[in-house]
Amino acid sequence: MKTTLVLTATSLLVSGAYAQSQLQEAAPQFNSRPQIVAESMKDARPRGFVPINDGSTANGAGSGVMKPGKAALTGQHYADAREARPHRLPLQGGTPK
Repeated sequence: MKTTLVLTATSLLVSGAYAQSQLQEAAPQFNSRPQIVAESMKDARPRGFVPINDGSTANGAGSGVMKPGKAALTGQHYADAREARPHRLPLQGGTPK
């Protein structure tokens, strides 16, 4: 019984070591087709200056300057049109009957 337990533990230890040596990360495949294509695309990118939007300028991300979109402008147009129509101010004293 003792030898069976020792043999089982040894076989588990050896099989675990063998399984860990076969990982993709341990031995990456160089010069595979996808890697060659990715490297060629990386090399084909134009070199040069790329502006960084870190929020330090008025147009940068996170600067607090809002750029309204089409929906926001349309909504503001409708709100302005509602305010331009003549209307009566509510009288003091509660809900009208």
